[in-house]
Amino acid sequence: PILVDQDFPFSEMFIGPGSYSFDLQGTDRTFGAGQEAINLQGVPGIIAELKLRGGILYVDGEVHNGEGDLPGKIALVSNETGEMGGIHVDGLYMQREVGELLIEINTAMIGIERPAPVQISSSIPLLDGVLELILDDGYVPQDGDIIPLLSSELIDQNSGQFSIVLINDSLPEGLYIKIIYIDDGRDAGGTIYAEVDLLTNLFGYGEPSSENVTGIASDVVAADFGSNTRTADGFDDLAVTTTD
Repeated sequence: PILVDQDFPFSEMFIGPGSYSFDLQGTDRTFGAGQEAINLQGVPGIIAELKLRGGILYVDGEVHNGEGDLPGKIALVSNETGEMGGIHVDGLYMQREVGELLIEINTAMIGIERPAPVQISSSIPLLDGVLELILDDGYVPQDGDIIPLLSSELIDQNSGQFSIVLINDSLPEGLYIKIIYIDDGRDAGGTIYAEVDLLTNLFGYGEPSSENVTGIASDVVAADFGSNTRTADGFDDLAVTTTD
């Protein structure tokens, strides 16, 4: 990684194909002068990656993660001394379908009141693409763990959400990680959390119901068809089409 011992000596960063890692060495740094501050555009098949370690990068301006078929990636990970990277954007954060945000989770991040490693102010974020989570070697997930990932002072119906979530490390048996989007109720802001939950809760509570179906199944669909009131109830249902 590139060791950073002072504020960045430039105000704009265009990152092309390849991976570029900056270790802030435990000191938060500032970057940008308004307008477009960071733009990540790789080429088809080769991603443009900005990796931040060991401190928070405060960005004054816009961050564009990916464009068209040109993939981008921001990775927030720890350095050799265990200090996490973070990014605070005072401006627009736009992540396209080809963009990716990777966040390493460690024990210091656990708790609903902990600060999110990604924080956005002054503008509504536009989210799409991939959210990837990896686990620090010293973190063993426990049922009920809540980890703030991204917070924004402003959200609306155009903010979107990540289209794909990847968990690239195995979890203890019986656990999974789900992503929760919550309106904080503070000045129209919101936060995205990761929560560790029991697999037994994945399809709802209690024992599943069952029915005998005769014939040969020609189609099977899993979807939330809703309850007997014909409204979605938040649980998946199975529909089977059979032929005699």
